[in-house]
Amino acid sequence: MRELIARGLGGGEVVLQALEVTALKAKLRGQLITAEDLDYEMSRRVWNKAIDRRPALIIRPAETADVVRAVGFAREKELLMTIRGGGHDVSGNAVADRGLMLDLSRLKAIAVDPKTSTARAQPGLVWAEFDRATQEFGLATPSGMVSTTGIAGLTLGGGVGWLSRRFGLSCDNLVEVEVVTADARVCRASEAENPELFWAIRGAGHNFGVVTEFAYQLHQVGPEVMAGMVFYPLVEARQALRAYREYVAGAPNELTVNVMVGGALRLEFLPAEVHGQPGVALIGLYRGEAETGQQLLSQLAEFARPWGSHFGPVPYLAWKEAFSGDAKPGAFNYWKGHLLGELPDGLIELLVEFGSQLPTAGSGILADHLGGKIRSGSDSAIFGLRQAAFTLTALGRWGEAGEEEAVREWAKRFWAAARPYATGSNYINYLGPDDLDRAPEAYGPNYERLARLKARWDPENFFRMNANILPAQG
Repeated sequence: MRELIARGLGGGEVVLQALEVTALKAKLRGQLITAEDLDYEMSRRVWNKAIDRRPALIIRPAETADVVRAVGFAREKELLMTIRGGGHDVSGNAVADRGLMLDLSRLKAIAVDPKTSTARAQPGLVWAEFDRATQEFGLATPSGMVSTTGIAGLTLGGGVGWLSRRFGLSCDNLVEVEVVTADARVCRASEAENPELFWAIRGAGHNFGVVTEFAYQLHQVGPEVMAGMVFYPLVEARQALRAYREYVAGAPNELTVNVMVGGALRLEFLPAEVHGQPGVALIGLYRGEAETGQQLLSQLAEFARPWGSHFGPVPYLAWKEAFSGDAKPGAFNYWKGHLLGELPDGLIELLVEFGSQLPTAGSGILADHLGGKIRSGSDSAIFGLRQAAFTLTALGRWGEAGEEEAVREWAKRFWAAARPYATGSNYINYLGPDDLDRAPEAYGPNYERLARLKARWDPENFFRMNANILPAQG
């Protein structure tokens, strides 16, 4: 192995001698991968194909001690280090050119305790793996909208999902973490131990360390939930969305109904001739008594004249996995969004306008239904999500490199047009690569407290490949 030219914390070059890399490799129980290895090309890839970066080193830990060794080596050599959990972050923070990528994908242990309704899980798990383990006992914790997202990144940035209105954000359901800090120490954080660090990790965790174990509170969910969707043509969208606005204003916390503007899916309950045509889907899940759920969900098909609808009992696991097909890796993605306090008529007009201008078949506009227990959840770093009623995100997705300009232009125009209706805050997990400087907006009045904690736990800003919180000066 020849010497490697890596990227330093300040952006400059760091020369790594072959003997240094060999010595590090010998200390690891896991893998150390360089561009000379056969699995390098596959290992450097992340979910978003638009992110095409080449790290100098990739370390795949087999245990927490490997994480300590990797952090210690990166600190000693002043290398830029990135952290990959599920690799699903649209901004591509998991990988940097000539950086050291800490790939946690081999750390997949999970232990469920049905007596205490808790689970201890490692950061390499995706939600499909986590949910399968907990559903063996009829248990779940709030997770993402799809099953392919990694548990680590989603939780550390808040974690909005189908159960969040009932049980809070993913980070609200953390009871303890094991974390490797910037000085390569292993510590635990909970309400009783390092409580300030625990407060920060729940929503701003990417800035404070490498979490090597999550302990979650679980809840009785499933095995079946009441769920389904109705699809309205775009010409019916104004009427349907105004009715939806009134409907969700009084919705119980057990009910979540998201809005998706995009092409009609190839589903059996939709006529073949409308497949791919632009429209508005209202997608709902009810966690509670089946008869009540069926009654509430069926009302979603009465707002206007739909193309079709289907509501009924469905296994919770199957529901989560049903939306994962559109979130598979291998496509180019560009996201840009806001948070909303309400859904006014002017914004509904924008949804119809930009829904008629979708640049590709895979692109769309998502509004997650917030409120409920999110608003009254535990004290944590998250601020913007607690105040908002909806997320609002242009999800640009394309398959060919030549389509990129049109997708980005459409997403940016929508974002600019929607800005007058937004709260001014954002959801960290939905930030694209152009918006990583918007952390102060996400954390609002909590940002200064986070900056002071950053100065205490990471004064040199070692963990900087994220929506970065700058350490407070003085």
